[in-house]
Amino acid sequence: MERRHGVGVLRPAVPPAVGTFNAATPAVPFEVLLRTVADEVGVAFEPVVLSDEQRAVEGVRAWADLPLWLDDPTMRGLLDVDITRALAAGLRARPLAATVRDTLAWVRTRGSDERRPDEQPADDLRAGLTRARDAELAARYGA
Repeated sequence: MERRHGVGVLRPAVPPAVGTFNAATPAVPFEVLLRTVADEVGVAFEPVVLSDEQRAVEGVRAWADLPLWLDDPTMRGLLDVDITRALAAGLRARPLAATVRDTLAWVRTRGSDERRPDEQPADDLRAGLTRARDAELAARYGA
């Protein structure tokens, strides 16, 4: 299987499928994505859900502070990709857990290991809340 951009490209059918296809995985609920990442990384998953109002008061921004979270109704379909033709041609996505494992391995080769965005060098990958901000919000809004 060929890989591009940190995700697995779909496995071709035999004989090889010919044509142009959207290479994406079927959509999964956000909680399933987070649970899979936590399981593969080996950390506890204890979600704390903030309402739209709480996020606004706290200045928590969709996408920037919460990667992959879109709260703008005009952006809701951004991650929705129709893969009907690809599936009909016999193409299959690799499992989400395998993509998570391979992405973590790739991040570790960059020297980023498991550091959070606030612990990484300025030129490294940055996404999400800092460890301190995450803990602050979890303490304030957690059960």
